[in-house]
Amino acid sequence: MNFKSLRAFRLVVSQGSLAAAAEVLNLSQPAVSRLIALLEDETGLTLFDRSRRRLALSEAGEAFHRETRHILDGIDELPHIAANVRAGANRPFRLVTGPRVGTALVAPALAMMRREMPNLKCVVDVLSRFELENRSGIARYDLGIASLPVTHALLPIENRPICRARMEAVMA
Repeated sequence: MNFKSLRAFRLVVSQGSLAAAAEVLNLSQPAVSRLIALLEDETGLTLFDRSRRRLALSEAGEAFHRETRHILDGIDELPHIAANVRAGANRPFRLVTGPRVGTALVAPALAMMRREMPNLKCVVDVLSRFELENRSGIARYDLGIASLPVTHALLPIENRPICRARMEAVMA
């Protein structure tokens, strides 16, 4: 899925119009409209009700926005994270994650960051859920990404949902 399309969608929702989103993105209104159309094609959803004079979120658009809001918030944090990494100069960005999340979310995000910042030094530790909750050195990480809320006996850990996943059982 195209991050530019997702960002355009988010801005159209928050700004209330294609024109306002286009101004923030420094794009033409038709370019933003094409990004929204691309996102609708990619998702198979009609995100906006275009039958009224004013652009309004459709029911599917509201649900999509609600479910993706946390992901988009996380994407918006990437420049801040990158600035912190740059400020640390030789200090690597330290990330801890679980095996499933590491494969599904962390690896693609790190690949994107590496393209943007080729000199990025990053250390990724992949731990089991038990290790995440019981590891004494957990505070040395800059960021942790796990599939469920994590608690720690000694540290106050802030848990923020970034996405939801549908699980299915497959039986033979």
